[in-house]
This record gives sequence, C-alpha cells and structure tokens, in this order.
Amino acid sequence: KQARYEEAEKELTKFYGLFGPEHYLQGVLSFQKDEMSQAIPDLKKAFDHSPDYQVGLILSQALMAEKRYAEVLALCGHDVMSEAVLPLSINLQIDAFQNHEFELSGRAGALAFAQKPDPNVAYNAGCAFARASDSAQSFVWLERAIASGFNDKNLLATDSDLDALRSEPGFKDLVDRISGGNQHESHID
Repeated sequence: KQARYEEAEKELTKFYGLFGPEHYLQGVLSFQKDEMSQAIPDLKKAFDHSPDYQVGLILSQALMAEKRYAEVLALCGHDVMSEAVLPLSINLQIDAFQNHEFELSGRAGALAFAQKPDPNVAYNAGCAFARASDSAQSFVWLERAIASGFNDKNLLATDSDLDALRSEPGFKDLVDRISGGNQHESHID
C-alpha cells in the first residue's frame, strides 16, 4: 500500500524460500503495481485454492482491466461472490458495451436484472442484444424494460442502438405501448 514494491518483492522472495509460493501475495503485489496480466494467474490460483470474497473482488477488477469479460461473468456465478453480483454485473454490462462486447453486455445485464429488476438495466440489455444482432433477445429485454417501468418513448423511438430493430415487426407496437414520459436515467453509450 505504500508503493514500496522493491522491498515487498524482496520480502516475498524470502517468504517463498521458507514456505513456498504464496499466490495471493504475489497476485496482490502485481495488482498494486498495475501489472494485471501478471496478477491474474496468481489471483486465480489463490481464489481456486481458497475461494474468498475479497480475492474474488480483486480478481474481477484485474479481469475487467484486461477486458476478460467472460471470465468476470463466470466469476459472478461463484457462490462466494453472491453479494457482489449486482455491482459486478452492472459494471460488466457497461464496460463490455463500451468495448463493443455486446452479447456479453446483454448477458451481464440479464444477470443484474435477475438480482434487481431495474428498467434501465433491462433497456440497456435490450440495446446490447440489438447491437449483437440478436433481435429476439433484444425484444425480450425491451419488453421487460417496459413491464418494469421504462417509459422514455422518445429514446426508444430514436436510440441508434436499436436501429437494427426499426424494420422488425412489432417494433412500432413496442414504442406505441409507452404513453410518453422521459424518465430514462442511465443509457449506455
């Protein structure tokens, strides 16, 4: 924490000589040094050996930094991470979308919605699936968004994320189901 990495590495080398490798300590040291590609294997070994919530959080941050979204999504499914599923999946939904990993963004949104039915999360999942060329899933999630309270008719009608759906049967009916309003809070761009 004091950024005295050389001293930490020397102490870690001494520790290894006495007790063998300590993957958690090495992983945290690499993480603190912002060397995520070196941190991930050690953090994975530490987590696999003894699943721990804090190790899982650090591992998820390292994986996100390296854009290894599928692995973050898999980590969300581990029992020990249950209390972090909502914030992890929302962060994953946003980050994956911004990096054009639309299918994973949609899946992360679905996971977040299962934890807490938020119309904005459902809407963003619909947008992600539309961008991933999965119109069937997109419609499912836009329906869920409306059913759970999404009511920004203008955004639904004009959002460029949904351009691929505009010619689909049922899109106009979906827009017409909203009476108006502009209460959409958090759209991923």
